[in-house]
Amino acid sequence: MLILSNDDVSALLASLDVFQIIDILNALARALGDDTILRPLRQSFKHPQAASTTTLIMPTFASSCFSTKIVSLNTTSESKSTSLKGSLLLFSPDGSLDAVLNASEFTGFRTALASMIPFVLRFFPELVSEEYNVVGDIEPIPLKTVLICGAGLQAEWAIKLLLILCAHGGLGPPRITIINRSLDRAQALIKKVLLWYGEKILPVTNSIPAFGSYQLYLGIPLPEFLVSGADAIFCCTPSRDPLFSASELQSVEALKKTRYISAIGSYTPDMKEVHPNVLVDKVLKFSTLVDTIEGCEVESGEIIGAHKLLSQSEDPNATSEPWMREVGVLWHEAKESESLRPEIRRKMMGNVFYKSVGTGTMDLVVAKELVRIVRDGNCGVSGVDIPSF
Repeated sequence: MLILSNDDVSALLASLDVFQIIDILNALARALGDDTILRPLRQSFKHPQAASTTTLIMPTFASSCFSTKIVSLNTTSESKSTSLKGSLLLFSPDGSLDAVLNASEFTGFRTALASMIPFVLRFFPELVSEEYNVVGDIEPIPLKTVLICGAGLQAEWAIKLLLILCAHGGLGPPRITIINRSLDRAQALIKKVLLWYGEKILPVTNSIPAFGSYQLYLGIPLPEFLVSGADAIFCCTPSRDPLFSASELQSVEALKKTRYISAIGSYTPDMKEVHPNVLVDKVLKFSTLVDTIEGCEVESGEIIGAHKLLSQSEDPNATSEPWMREVGVLWHEAKESESLRPEIRRKMMGNVFYKSVGTGTMDLVVAKELVRIVRDGNCGVSGVDIPSF
């Protein structure tokens, strides 16, 4: 049995090169579209003490292995910390415990990595399929400005992964603005990412990303110029008040471009990072992708709210037509279906919204890949191995 502490996981993730990251992303995308993987809805338990801690239990079963992740976090609105504590258990098919991974940084990484699946479909189609990339005379979509909402591990890994992909794809780094309730945390994250960038990315590129920071105030929507000016927005906060609504995207300037929006920080029905009206607005015409339809219909405040708005619509087709798709299915179609590629490519050039509440499939697949890399012995991380556990 292999044991990887949080320091081990952090060192392992820091050692990954772009080709390993793309391999893991491919494995993750395939698994999210694999209907043979059994992924029961996670169980959530409130602790009895006053300081309302919530524990989540997420089991997943595949033919080659199965896993269970158990994590706890403070879910009170007064909590200033969004970090979680817990472990992921990876089992062999016969029930033998194969590996244990600390879940703290691991969870931030796997969630941010999943948000890169639609990001790649939109901005780096050549990584999906050469045939998917070449559709008529479609030009590459500009990626010049990125807005990051939050300053935790999800936000950190979203920034690192998009910068790695930009460097690999030959694009200059975009201007990145980080917004957070604590301006100090936002600025600390900028310093941390720049230090990492200087060591990891700068040796292979001559460009240094430009950063900005902005303070987020509870209950007050983001200024329109921040939202409308972004080519990509990554929401990584457990917010109960929407950070912005459709109105911030409907000015004359905002409508001159389309954008990719990822909402990966909220995971309960009472949390909404983006107002549900963004998803169903008839002018914006967002394509909505999710990690799991079943999970998002139960746990995502944005998806639940959008369903409610559609049910109140006077359009008789509003609730009958499918309006969201699982990103793993779309990835599979983009790679394998020649007839569907042109339509997928064109849709990904419009407004795209991705919602994730997190799935055990992400845990199982990413953990399996990381354990394989450690056991291959080329990453500088060995962990603790307990034989005959």
